[in-house]
Amino acid sequence: MSDNLKHTPGPWFAVEYAGRYSFQRKDEYGDPDLLDQDSCSRACYNAKLAAAAPELLEACVEFIRKCDFGETKSELYSSYAQMKEAIKKATE
Repeated sequence: MSDNLKHTPGPWFAVEYAGRYSFQRKDEYGDPDLLDQDSCSRACYNAKLAAAAPELLEACVEFIRKCDFGETKSELYSSYAQMKEAIKKATE
């Protein structure tokens, strides 16, 4: 699946300068913002990934919680489905 991903590969950094944050490839001010359409050809894909981040994090946290507490296969499947939906949001 990773061969089909269209966003800018990581790592990404949230860089703050003068009270504003941007996503950048380097952890320093001055790198192009990965969500700026004019400076990044993958900005639309990066924005979709950023927009799906809350759902992706929630799904991952829930999946790990279920794994750590030995949940059953059917209980893990609901988290698996949640992850698939979040990935779909990030990549389509």
